[in-house]
Amino acid sequence: MLFSDYNSYNKASAFYLLASSSLSESVKARIKITNWFNEYSDYSKMDFLQRFKSNDDMSFYSAFTELFTFQLFNSNGFEVKRGEAKMPDFSAEKDGFKILIECTLSGDSIMKSSAHKFLNSFSEKIDEIDSDYFISTLVEHSGSSEPSLGILKRILKRIIDDNSKSKSEDHVIKVGDWIFRVSFISKVDLNYRKSHGTLSTGFVWANAPKYLKQAIHDKRPKKYLFKDEPYIIVVNSLERGLTDMEVRQALYGDSKWDAFFDHDKNTSISGVIIINRLFPQWIDSSKTTFYENPWAKYKVRSKLENIPSLIMQSDRKT
Repeated sequence: MLFSDYNSYNKASAFYLLASSSLSESVKARIKITNWFNEYSDYSKMDFLQRFKSNDDMSFYSAFTELFTFQLFNSNGFEVKRGEAKMPDFSAEKDGFKILIECTLSGDSIMKSSAHKFLNSFSEKIDEIDSDYFISTLVEHSGSSEPSLGILKRILKRIIDDNSKSKSEDHVIKVGDWIFRVSFISKVDLNYRKSHGTLSTGFVWANAPKYLKQAIHDKRPKKYLFKDEPYIIVVNSLERGLTDMEVRQALYGDSKWDAFFDHDKNTSISGVIIINRLFPQWIDSSKTTFYENPWAKYKVRSKLENIPSLIMQSDRKT
C-alpha cells in the first residue's frame, strides 16, 4: 500500500528513491515505516498518504517527520492522537498529563534559498571544465555571501593545468569566507564530458540559528486554538545536522544572537525537540534532543525521560 505503486512518481523525488531502492538501508526503512504506519489511526493515515506519496519532497519529509514524532511519543508510553483543524499536529497524553506537539522542518528555507541554488550552479560550472578528472568538492564552511562561480572555476582550472600540483592529494580553496576541499579522480572514459563528482553539503551555514529560529517562530501557539497547555515543537533539521552550539545560539542566545526563549517571551512553548538529519534511510543514526525552555509555564522534561535533554540556566535577571 505504501510503496507498491512507486513507478507512477517522479523518479527524482524522495518518495520514488526510497520506494524503488534495493539498498539494505532503504529496505529496512520501508519495513520500519510500514510498521509505524500500521499503528496510525485511519484519519491520520489518509492525511499521511496524501503528503508522503508525493512528488513534492517537502510534503514527503513533513509527513515522514510527523510519523517519526508519532512513533517517538507512542514508544514512550503516550497515547498519541492526531490534532483537529486549527490545532497542533498531535496531542500526547500519559498519566493524565497532556502535551500538544507541532512538527516542522528547518531545511525548507535553505533548500529553497539562493544557497541551495548556488550549490546546483557550482556543479554546472564544474561541468564546463574540460578535464580528465572527476572533481569532487566538500564545502567545509560557507560564508554570508556567495563566492564568484567564475573565480572558483578559474582556480580549479589552474590546479588541473598545473602539472606540479599533485592530483592524488586534496586541495583546500578559500574564496572570501568560504572554504572548499577539492579532490580529483581520474576518469576511466575520457569521452565522458561531465566533470563534477560529489558535492557534499555537510557544512556550517553562517545563518543556521536564524533558520532554526524562523522555523519555530512560525509555529508559535498563537496561530492555534488552544490556551495554557504544555506545547512543544519538533524540528527536523533536514538539510544537515545542526550543531549543539547553533541550537543554543538560536534558543538561548549569546553575544551575537538574541534568545528565542526568555523570561518575557515565548513562555508558552515548553521546549523544542531537534532531530538532526532525519531521513528514512538514516532513522537509526539520527540524533534526537529535547531543549527545555527555562521560563516555560509548563515543564515537560520529566515526562520525556527516554529522550536526551538539555536545559540552559540563564544568568540574566528575570
